[in-house]
Amino acid sequence: MVKKAGKKSSKTETNDIIKDIVGKMETSFGKGSTVVPDSDTILYKINDWVTTRNFMIDSAIAGGLVQPRPIIPFGRLTEVAGKNKSGKTTLMGHIMAETQAKGGIAAIADTEKALDLDYFEKLGVDLSKLIIIDCQTVEEVFTKFEKFIDIVRENQNNKQLITLGWDSVGATPTETELYGEASDKHYAACAKVVSQNLRRTTGKIAKQKINLMFNNHVYYKMGVKFGDPLETYGGEKIKFLSTLRLRLTAAEAISASVGDDKVEIGKFIKIKIIKNKMVPHLRTVKVPCIGGYGFSNDYTIMEQAQKQKIIRVAGGWKYWKTSDDEEIGFQNWNQYMGKVVSHPEYGSLIKQVISTYNKKFEDLVK
Repeated sequence: MVKKAGKKSSKTETNDIIKDIVGKMETSFGKGSTVVPDSDTILYKINDWVTTRNFMIDSAIAGGLVQPRPIIPFGRLTEVAGKNKSGKTTLMGHIMAETQAKGGIAAIADTEKALDLDYFEKLGVDLSKLIIIDCQTVEEVFTKFEKFIDIVRENQNNKQLITLGWDSVGATPTETELYGEASDKHYAACAKVVSQNLRRTTGKIAKQKINLMFNNHVYYKMGVKFGDPLETYGGEKIKFLSTLRLRLTAAEAISASVGDDKVEIGKFIKIKIIKNKMVPHLRTVKVPCIGGYGFSNDYTIMEQAQKQKIIRVAGGWKYWKTSDDEEIGFQNWNQYMGKVVSHPEYGSLIKQVISTYNKKFEDLVK
């Protein structure tokens, strides 16, 4: 069929209508108030992220490949939930240390009043550049967080990454709980305050390079016979507005021989990805958490190298063969750190282990 002269195609007509709509909306509400997204639209795209400093956790969050997939996103909310001694604060410490290593700023609201600064320093956090925000109530947390974000906004040339953490939601009372009587009933008080404030806060961090992290507790719901009996504090809004949600559970202990005795030096932590809006795959990994080291990438490399037969196990000894066919033997964690981690070829061992580990997920991430 021959088109009539001067008549626009439906596609061209649609584009003209869209341009007219966007132009008139920007005239009324300002430039940038209405956009047609493309590959360069920052508002809807995660351009910056930070690692957890453990390749197995990174791989689980990234859906199988550590790079170039996003891990802990900036401009979004991440919730880390778990019982006590499950590594929530440790994981936040790793992420803050990595943020600082990339030239960013780390700030934390320690409402539990139990932050171990010496331990944070062992995890790699530079205490001279760590900002601690003192808060007593849930309302105060959000008030100070919004002020913090507004101060960041004042610097129009600010390009630094910022991790803003709250440790923890479950340990923070509301104003009515703190200043009321112990016998008063406060039904869903925390959930109401979080719901009212979080919707504003997430909109603000989306326009800045701010990784908002909430540590949270879990508790058992009574009377649940089917489904997940575990619930978190703060209501449903944290679940809805989070881009990434992790649940941490302590598993078996890690022991080391000291003379004739066995000493517990850490434990395995099961990390379950229960929500991830960046990749479609939800995975669960079990990673070691070592006292004084946290989610040690070195211990994870050692454990995976044994599973991949790169490190040979013979009785109580373990052997790693270098490119010169030299076998380096060790019996415990301290010897591994002294002989293997300090070896010039340790970097090649890391690459080999991570490459072999991620090959399992190649078909999943295609």
